[in-house]
Amino acid sequence: MRIYYLGHRNILHEYAASSDVRPSRWKLGSLRKLKIILDPTSSITAVWRSHNYREEIKIFYQGQCHHLLHKEFIK
Repeated sequence: MRIYYLGHRNILHEYAASSDVRPSRWKLGSLRKLKIILDPTSSITAVWRSHNYREEIKIFYQGQCHHLLHKEFIK
């Protein structure tokens, strides 16, 4: 499970919990290292899909320039 949120200085962050570990442990994800800066009023949504043995997470948000952007992360 992942949670995406707007952090300090409007940088996109994530928390991730692994289902492989019991009990689940939450940790900061590596997304913050990309330093994606969002508009302060931006909504964030994420979509997960598995296709042809490939897992993808797509994150949609509004960037500083107010254009709708999305970033694709391959798991």
